[in-house]
Amino acid sequence: MEASEIAQEMEEMEVAPPKPPSKSQLFFARCLARASTIKVKAMSLLPTTDSWKQRAIKLLPVRDFVTIHYFVFTVLSFLSGFLLWLCQGRQRLKSRTNFLDCMFFAVSAITDTGLTTQNVSSINTFQQALLCVNFILGSNPAAGVVILTLRIDAFEKAHCKEVLARRQAEYLIQEALNGSLENATETGAMIVANTQGHLPPSTIQNTWKSFLSRSTVGRNSTFHGLSRLERQIISCTEYDAIKLLRIIVIMYAFLLQMFGALILALYFSYYQADVIGLDGVQPWALGIFNAISAFNNAGMSLMNDSMMPFRLNNLPVTVMCFLMLAGNTAFPIFLRIILWTTLKCLPRNSKYDQLRTTITYILRYPRRVYTHLFPTKETLYLVGTLFFLNAVDFVAFESLSVKHPDLVGLSLGRRVLIGLFQSLSVRCSGFNIVTISQLSGALLILYVPMMYVSTFPVTILMRTSNVYEERSLGVYSSIADTDEIEDHSKSLSPGLRGRLYFLRQQVKAQLNYDIWTLFLSLVLISLTEGGREPLAEFPVFNVIFEVFSAYANVGLSLGVAYDHYSYCGSFHPFSKIVMLLLMIRGRHRPLPNAIDSAVQLPNNDSGALEEADYLERDHEREREQEELKLD
Repeated sequence: MEASEIAQEMEEMEVAPPKPPSKSQLFFARCLARASTIKVKAMSLLPTTDSWKQRAIKLLPVRDFVTIHYFVFTVLSFLSGFLLWLCQGRQRLKSRTNFLDCMFFAVSAITDTGLTTQNVSSINTFQQALLCVNFILGSNPAAGVVILTLRIDAFEKAHCKEVLARRQAEYLIQEALNGSLENATETGAMIVANTQGHLPPSTIQNTWKSFLSRSTVGRNSTFHGLSRLERQIISCTEYDAIKLLRIIVIMYAFLLQMFGALILALYFSYYQADVIGLDGVQPWALGIFNAISAFNNAGMSLMNDSMMPFRLNNLPVTVMCFLMLAGNTAFPIFLRIILWTTLKCLPRNSKYDQLRTTITYILRYPRRVYTHLFPTKETLYLVGTLFFLNAVDFVAFESLSVKHPDLVGLSLGRRVLIGLFQSLSVRCSGFNIVTISQLSGALLILYVPMMYVSTFPVTILMRTSNVYEERSLGVYSSIADTDEIEDHSKSLSPGLRGRLYFLRQQVKAQLNYDIWTLFLSLVLISLTEGGREPLAEFPVFNVIFEVFSAYANVGLSLGVAYDHYSYCGSFHPFSKIVMLLLMIRGRHRPLPNAIDSAVQLPNNDSGALEEADYLERDHEREREQEELKLD
């Protein structure tokens, strides 16, 4: 082909010049430009997200963790209660579920209590789904994820230079390791240039193990005697630990609830569809609802008889037993097992050195990073306590329920599984697999204190392992502690005597927090429900049982004779309001102290607090030694 022909073909292939825009196109372009300008000006006038946060926080009377927790739960309760009432649609005026009952549903769900004033099967599907959302939002794992997220954000703001330098150095080092030798030399120079004025890469790669020892780690993992550079390394390690924990907790809660819902839904669909249909419930809906309710220890069920129709089915009972443990009392145990197993399974490769270091830090100093994770010794105490309390409930149930009509004629294996389920429900969720009102009086009396102490093991361990426990109690003494311990404990070691003293102080503080609330609630409800009735006609024990169940957020109830909802469903409106307040206050029993390293947002003064505590402890020890010499 000749050159002239090629040139001719190229001329033919040339694209024609674009046509000038029409008047309508120009008009629309001007309108879009004007709209963009207006949008930019409007956005500039609006306050930023940070300013909204600051204004919202300023409205709170006291800006500590417990106050904010109360505020969030109260707001969520009102919003969800209003949505539950609103979503009744056209049947709202004719429905038996009035606004107070909707509020009761909302508060009971978000506090994971499970008491109801109407049958859950009587509300519509959207309301049931909203209850599931409340179960999740009010659970300990969800609250933990929110705290971890806020702490990550605060870490990035308080230590932004160190965090950015760490990220950049890690990225460049990884790039150098993956690239050629020439690129590695060039990248190394870039690291030095980019991290100038911050933590150098050699320091970033250093581990906290090189300077943390017995001389720098005090009681409950307090760090003292560290330089500013060492504090920065600790901050970077804790930042990585919090990020890792957030991922693990999210995956833990999501996967367990997903697999639990899948197993229950499949089982109900193929084996129990005829039983479930009696209450007009779909098998898949029941499986999902029960799995979420069991994991978050809410205790509600779409079935009017809770788990009683399935007491002869081993699989759903076993799955829900595991979910009840995994979501509440055994959550710290399972979480530590997951971290320990992950650490042991990591390949011995330099690629996983940072992850191995982070997990080791979490396991060694867990209460610096998360509320529901404890050191090895405290975790073993928790295992022993849970085993003992559940064993007491189980033995009492099996020995005192021999003639219960729901258990007569059952095999030993089924009775054991039913007893295990009911024993866990007393301290966890509030499901019932037998008729509670037909249990023996002695067993019901035992259930009252068992419900009350349901949160004690985790709560007391959380507070006694608090990094700032001495500051929260206002006690820095290690010698005077032993003066208040009984004479029979003088033979114990000083460290153990000190721990017993702090344990006693925490239990006293918890009892002071609880007793007046329970007493006042009992008086108000008793005056409202049976103030003028003689004792023989007023069910005092039913009220006591209901009050303790609400305050402990258990949800177990003796019920009413004419329906399937809780006994509090027969209360007057004022008594229901008292129960609402009781559930909200009870939900805040297991919270950590406001002065807790795992919930405090990091700042540049965190290290100064630990150094001040160490100096105060030293001064107190010297003063007490001088007093002992004078005596």
